[in-house]
Amino acid sequence: DQVLDGDWGRLLAAKSTAVAIVASLGAFNHFRLRPALEQRPDDPELTRRLRVSLTAESVMFLVIIGLTAWLVAAVT
Repeated sequence: DQVLDGDWGRLLAAKSTAVAIVASLGAFNHFRLRPALEQRPDDPELTRRLRVSLTAESVMFLVIIGLTAWLVAAVT
């Protein structure tokens, strides 16, 4: 409880949440979209969904990098 009271703890919680989101998106891509695309490679809806998912995953990686930099700066 005390960890989340400070700025550093809230940043760490935000970063952990972002990592969990990226892991979930990666799992979704791997276990759902990739097999579906292997079965129906010409399906434009599946291609669009994969593009959207990969874009969200990339944005979340940038958020994680930013949060990591902020955490490091907060410690020093």
